[in-house]
Amino acid sequence: MRQHGVEPDVVTWSTLAARAPTWSEARAILDEMRQHGVEPNAFTAGTLASKVETPDQATEIRDRMRELQLAGTEFHRAILSALRRSLSAQALLDWAFSGGKGFPFDAIETPIAGYRRDGQLEDALRLVLGWPHFEASRRVLQDHPIEAEKFLRIRYEAGSEAHLASRALGILYIEHDEVAKARDWLQIAKNHPDSTPARRRHVEAELAKLSAGFSRSP
Repeated sequence: MRQHGVEPDVVTWSTLAARAPTWSEARAILDEMRQHGVEPNAFTAGTLASKVETPDQATEIRDRMRELQLAGTEFHRAILSALRRSLSAQALLDWAFSGGKGFPFDAIETPIAGYRRDGQLEDALRLVLGWPHFEASRRVLQDHPIEAEKFLRIRYEAGSEAHLASRALGILYIEHDEVAKARDWLQIAKNHPDSTPARRRHVEAELAKLSAGFSRSP
């Protein structure tokens, strides 16, 4: 391009990064493009996120993209998906909440679906525990009711995550049209002292659907 007088732009550099076979090569392209005065965009950020291989690499690129205000939902979907390949769900959550700024919760659907697809059910359920209302979570609850019920009851009885497990159990039973059980568990979640206002609002919405005769059955 330069031989023909055409200066590479952000699309060119991002495409090169996408073709890079390793994280280190993709990161080197980021450095080179910035040396030439070209700033990354959302596509560049997502491309680099998809190349990470370790939590340290993920933290480095997250910090840089946050400075550029490019660490949005799609960026986090890509980076969580990349990290999921080598991390347990708990380790993934530990990384996601590190740095003190949290992450866009919608992005958690991608690793839930990935763990489910790869048969890592317990890892999928660990994430479902916190976000049972997402569609990816409901798919897990629909397809694995026995395993989900066992996992969530153990979490409830352990105590520290009872407010999460009770809400997830309520949604599990909604998915299988066990209305009475669903209502009982959602009431437990609503009244639990550890439930946040946002979670209570969600539980109240689910209870309202039950009162209106909502059913998962066709």
